[in-house]
Amino acid sequence: LMLMGASGQSHSKPDATTYRILILAFNGRLTAPVEAINLSQTMMADSSVELTPEVFLEAMKACNAKMDFTTAKKLMDSALIEREFRPSLGSFIIFTEMMKALDLREETLAFFDRLQ
Repeated sequence: LMLMGASGQSHSKPDATTYRILILAFNGRLTAPVEAINLSQTMMADSSVELTPEVFLEAMKACNAKMDFTTAKKLMDSALIEREFRPSLGSFIIFTEMMKALDLREETLAFFDRLQ
């Protein structure tokens, strides 16, 4: 993102495809999942970015790679409540698998109730 500004493209903002490529690149490096998570949070905070199921899935994969459930929950809440975005089945599976791994039974039930 800093490169876009340095190259004179400061007037253009990254779109979902740009975020997806960057998150994929950071997820691919063993030392960089935290950067992918930070980028995911930046993307979700930018209401001008039109989410796609693919970019949201990559964001959830980044959280899962670091078992960062706190961020995953913030992303999911933002998608479902603030953005009224419907994530893909893969995103829901990753999110529920994280809850299962952390033994969050009550939170899992509350999540499924909220989806109905």
